[in-house]
Amino acid sequence: MADTTNIIEFRGELEEFARRVRIAPAAAMKAISREVMERVRELTPVSSGRARDNWNLTVGAPSEEYDPHPDWKRGSAHEPKPIPDIPVDGTQPVFIANNAPYILLLENGSSEQAPGGMAQLAVDVAEARMEQVVREFF
Repeated sequence: MADTTNIIEFRGELEEFARRVRIAPAAAMKAISREVMERVRELTPVSSGRARDNWNLTVGAPSEEYDPHPDWKRGSAHEPKPIPDIPVDGTQPVFIANNAPYILLLENGSSEQAPGGMAQLAVDVAEARMEQVVREFF
């Protein structure tokens, strides 16, 4: 009778690889999305904290949410809300959006705190991270 040990081991390795390949994109999307969200919030200029707190992380469609925080005053910076643990399965896009009416002014460098903007810098970091993740998994 033929020894099938190597075939069984190889099949197990193939199944594990297939499982990792299916899971890896979703895990990478989630991790990178959270990193971008953290980075863009770190880079967002803060006076009251409104702009920083209005970054939203969603799956499937960009958020249309905007909380003006009318009780938050300039110069009294508040902490942002926690980043949500979103269900990323790799089949839908992940969005990071900010609907503060002045966010484009900030992105275009209107604040001395972030003359180079925030979102594009955060995306640049994410692109470098994605390249690293691809090298790790593939």
